[in-house]
Amino acid sequence: MLGIIPFGARLGLISLALLLGLSAVSYIAALRTARGRAVRTQLLPDSVERALTRSRDQAVEEMRSRIRRRIVARRARQRSAESPPEGGGSAR
Repeated sequence: MLGIIPFGARLGLISLALLLGLSAVSYIAALRTARGRAVRTQLLPDSVERALTRSRDQAVEEMRSRIRRRIVARRARQRSAESPPEGGGSAR
């Protein structure tokens, strides 16, 4: 943006050089910091993994039981709709 303005061409190049220099220093600092850290072998600890697995299993089981209840209710409605009314005959 500074390079677009005619009187700021030199100022634009200087600011670009400063920006690139500071980003290089930041990059080198990040590499040095990362080099000193230990590498994690697992993304999540075992206890967190167990808790997530248990929670997921509970959610899946709840969904399955909801589906089963709906199926049972639908079958019961179909049976009651298909069966003849009580009394069996004509009401003369």
